[in-house]
Amino acid sequence: MSQREWGPILEEETRRLIQNIIRTPSSYKEHINWQVAASPSSDISAADDRERYLAMFMNRFTYGTPITEERLKLAEELSVQTQKSLRPGYWIVDSVPLLAYLPEWLPGMGFKKWCRDARAHFDAFTVVPFRGALDSVRKGEVQEGMIPRGLQELLADKPTADMDVLHSAACSTHTAATETTSALLFSFILLMTLHQDVQSRAYKEISDVVGTARLPLLSDLSSLPYINAILKEVHRYHPAVSIVSRSPSEHDEYGGYFVPKGAWVIFNLWAITHDDTIYNDPDAFNPDRHLNLPEGVAYLDPRDVTFGLGKRICPGINLANAQIALFMAQVLSAFHITMPSTDDNGAQNMPHLAYTPTFVSAPEPFTCCFSPRDDDFSQQLLFASQL
Repeated sequence: MSQREWGPILEEETRRLIQNIIRTPSSYKEHINWQVAASPSSDISAADDRERYLAMFMNRFTYGTPITEERLKLAEELSVQTQKSLRPGYWIVDSVPLLAYLPEWLPGMGFKKWCRDARAHFDAFTVVPFRGALDSVRKGEVQEGMIPRGLQELLADKPTADMDVLHSAACSTHTAATETTSALLFSFILLMTLHQDVQSRAYKEISDVVGTARLPLLSDLSSLPYINAILKEVHRYHPAVSIVSRSPSEHDEYGGYFVPKGAWVIFNLWAITHDDTIYNDPDAFNPDRHLNLPEGVAYLDPRDVTFGLGKRICPGINLANAQIALFMAQVLSAFHITMPSTDDNGAQNMPHLAYTPTFVSAPEPFTCCFSPRDDDFSQQLLFASQL
């Protein structure tokens, strides 16, 4: 799908997120990410104050439909299993492939049951909506979304061609996008809380370019260089995924070292984005490092590595960049993010700058306050949501 197709959906869901945070600012975490609510079969769009931005957008992007609580539960389970499956060297069968042929009842074969359960979750998460989309396309019903569009193209040419690939893509689109995007969005919020000067400068740029009577749109992003510099710096300061692994298909040699075919090659993305020969004072959060670069200065856009390397670079890089930048611009346009007060004198409790040691690394739990910048503008946004 092109931006012409998914752009209006992204703008609509991001605007809805802003409206939901205006209604209940203390629930910003639930609005952005998601937490499983009580009713497993309810349509999430019906829960006005519990709508989950990332899950809703990705389901609409993938299938063209809202997401249910039941699918949210499956997505949570699948996300945990995906992270575990991607840990290099975690599974003994990766080092001793022969174990895959031994019976499951032998000691040490627990990975087989785990794989079977993970596959069942994968199928449950993808089969039902995929078959629903396939049935609709075969009936000639018009549907938006990556999967319906892909199915329409396949059935118009040769039925079932690459059907399995499209089926798998449906699952990976949701699980890969929501976890990493969530980590980056919450990292942005934490860093804005701690760097009020950066936040103030970003708001000034938005108000100068866009004004204060509307939210920024995708078409405004190219005119907001400081917002884009913040986007790059959030990626650089703490990549959502700090290491990635690759495996050469043939024997290779690098720097005098022999790299055998099939070996695990680990790329330390955090080390690359904190290389002081590329980035001056790399431990400081400084969006200015990405602006007005002197000619001839060595520079690496951190997104050249944080989205992966080689042929397996993230295929959703353009969508992710647009979504995160739009989120940043609209949130800073509508809200002032501040540290929470801790006593009657207004003393503030500064959040601790720490990240989880997980495969997808997000900020450790922290608190902040979302305060509308303009009450009249906020009321206008809420009124527009009721039309």
